[in-house]
Amino acid sequence: MHSMIRMATPVLLFVVALATRLISWHSVFQKSGVMPHGNDAFYHLRRIRYSVEHFPDTLGFDPLMNFPEGAQAIWPPTFDWLIAAFLRGLPGIDQPDRLEAYAMLIPPILGAITVVLVYFLALRFFSHSVAVLSALSMAVLPAHSLYSRVGAVDHHVLVALVVAAMLGLAMALLRDDVGEAERLDRPADRARFGVPVALGVATAAAVMVWPGSLLQVGVLQIGYVIRLLTASDAEAAKDWALRFGVVHFVAGLVLIPMCVGNEWSLWGSFSAVVLSNFQPIYFMSAAVCFLLLGALWNFGWAETTRRARFLSSGLVGGSLVLGLVLAVPELLAAISESLSWLTKGEEFQSVVNESVPLFEGERGRGRAESLFGTFVYLVPIVIVYLVRQFRHRAEVLLLLGWALALFAATLVQWRFTNSYSIAHCLLIGLVIDSLHQKMTPYLMTRLRKTVAVALAVVVLLAVFQPGLRSYRLHFDNLGRSLRGEATTPVGIQRHALFVAEAARFLRTHSAAGPSPFEAADYSVLGPWGDGHILKAIGERAVVQDNFGDDVAPKNFVLAEDYFSARREVDALAILLPMRTRYILVRSTGSGHSTGYSYESLFTRLYRLRGNRGVVSKAAVQDTTIDQPLSRHRLIYQSPPFDESDSQPYITLFEVVAGAELVGRAAPDMTLRLSLEITPRHGAGFLYDASVLADGDGIYRFRLPYANESLSPNVRVGRHYTLRAGTQRAKVVVPESAILSGGRIVGPSFDL
Repeated sequence: MHSMIRMATPVLLFVVALATRLISWHSVFQKSGVMPHGNDAFYHLRRIRYSVEHFPDTLGFDPLMNFPEGAQAIWPPTFDWLIAAFLRGLPGIDQPDRLEAYAMLIPPILGAITVVLVYFLALRFFSHSVAVLSALSMAVLPAHSLYSRVGAVDHHVLVALVVAAMLGLAMALLRDDVGEAERLDRPADRARFGVPVALGVATAAAVMVWPGSLLQVGVLQIGYVIRLLTASDAEAAKDWALRFGVVHFVAGLVLIPMCVGNEWSLWGSFSAVVLSNFQPIYFMSAAVCFLLLGALWNFGWAETTRRARFLSSGLVGGSLVLGLVLAVPELLAAISESLSWLTKGEEFQSVVNESVPLFEGERGRGRAESLFGTFVYLVPIVIVYLVRQFRHRAEVLLLLGWALALFAATLVQWRFTNSYSIAHCLLIGLVIDSLHQKMTPYLMTRLRKTVAVALAVVVLLAVFQPGLRSYRLHFDNLGRSLRGEATTPVGIQRHALFVAEAARFLRTHSAAGPSPFEAADYSVLGPWGDGHILKAIGERAVVQDNFGDDVAPKNFVLAEDYFSARREVDALAILLPMRTRYILVRSTGSGHSTGYSYESLFTRLYRLRGNRGVVSKAAVQDTTIDQPLSRHRLIYQSPPFDESDSQPYITLFEVVAGAELVGRAAPDMTLRLSLEITPRHGAGFLYDASVLADGDGIYRFRLPYANESLSPNVRVGRHYTLRAGTQRAKVVVPESAILSGGRIVGPSFDL
């Protein structure tokens, strides 16, 4: 019976983890279509679709990015290619909606597998109770479930799985500590390289999925070095040097075909941010260092004492690093770039949400408790407590050191939440089990046991309750579905839904490229965070996207310059090299501004919808915009984000040449032109412009709207109304004149 329970435990854990990650089912699968979690998921879907259609190729260079030059996505293709390879044989996969539906189900499966992997990791190194407690914590804790829930199609879900495998193998390697006495009895142990080879493969896999995994690898490498330098004797030190050398040699060997020869126009050939020559050189150099030390010690050089081995290690390692820097100067720049990315030293990283410190801002405390529960406040104390308890077990000290380093990294940037969650849940399991063992002698009576269990339940609820609240909105959707009501998007899904609808409008009502993976002769400009949706759903080339200045440094700056411009003519000049035809506008402008003036083009588009008017400012004199924009026309307007808001959440403008209306009137006479604009959603307005006739009695208007039906989302009046004093005339402007910038003869007024 006991063995059956042991066998059933991982299956039950998989089911619980999978069910938890499927709670958001009705938030993803809606009547209007599939809505994934996170904007990055849209670009992953685009690359998966490309690989399914062009297997085994991957979408390396994307002409829809950084228009008109195009660019390379900085993410490795590993995650998307693996999903495409798995999905391409399924029936109906050539249909985009079917492909998206299948892809939504991959993350919860990978997440549930990761939970089971953590169970076996804890079972091998600790106990069954620790394994169950750790895996159950990971099954329900949002720190991991949010990254692996249904619809979260992002490479970070695979990062957690491969990092868990890497951590477990590293612990297994350090646990295999063969002392002198045991070596005499088991001389064949030195030939056992199964764990080092597997660890090398897992290390390479982590880097291939996400180059940022090098941080996690680096923490383990520090543990390897410490283990090498604290070896009990010279023979053990030689063993460790050989095994660590094998780990890094295998990792470098696996990475060579994925990295060597990659050409990066922005990052160069030796950047650590992308897969480049850097990673194979890094691991092969480490392998040379370890193997060289083992060889030197094997020949009796500086191997007798720990101090001698320490000095020789520093000499060999330092000489190797110095030689590499002298031979490949680009390595210093690569290291500088990596540190800049980690410390948010570049403009783009400073505005990325996941680069924010865990506790930063008004929502910081709620974010931390929601992801990790109230246990987050106890982590440093728990680590110190466990270090004391397991101070004689090298593999556990490696885990605790790794946990402390990842916890610190998460405090700096909460993007490491997913990887750190592995250690966080293991800490929960270890400390609960330890406290239970210490309390057991005092719980001899049934009453005491009952009280202890009740207190334990209260404590666990207090620990997990903040995180469990994050599932409430998904349960609300489940209730709506059971009642036959329409479900609603949750969190960032709601924002993405608005952008996706605008992108679908563009796809339907604008000229397309030769294929979804080839660009037309124009671009779309919007906030950087909406770029992936515009490419994946709208199938249109963008000026900037979610990769920011990592792929489009020039366009990243020009996007902000455009929205900040105070004159339309200056803004149009900025757009010219990017051949921008459509502008998506919402409250963030470019997405990386510190604020816009009330005369900026952003304010005129977002607040006034391209019209003239008054911009009200609290406690400051209002700003009056005297003239409307003459070459931006509104073609799409969404409803407000909330029913209580009157401001449309998204507007789309088309940049046009504008028709020139020319006529005669009395010199210096004021003429006023107006046109009714009626969006499908929200209030309409009058496009209102005025000019003075010049000294020769000539008046000129530049007009962006035609009186022909153009957009099903925005209706325009059948004619303009032109007023000159008490006189009035009707003017009809054709679409051809708007697009070509043609001249139209306007009515003449009595002189």
